[in-house]
Amino acid sequence: NHTTGSERSKLFLLKWGISIKFLRKYYLKANSIYHSELKDPKKNFIYMSELFLCKIMYFYLKFFSRIKYE
Repeated sequence: NHTTGSERSKLFLLKWGISIKFLRKYYLKANSIYHSELKDPKKNFIYMSELFLCKIMYFYLKFFSRIKYE
């Protein structure tokens, strides 16, 4: 089974409800230098707006896309 990166990203979103980019930015903090263990992200306006966009994309894929998570 060969899937492209785009398809894998869509499957991730369908399974977890957030994008890989969102996970890396807010939970893994992939673009920052390690100082100590990771803590929960600050849930400010930018966090909530990006989470909202993830949820819109999730519902779009869930109801209008041909890719189905199984």
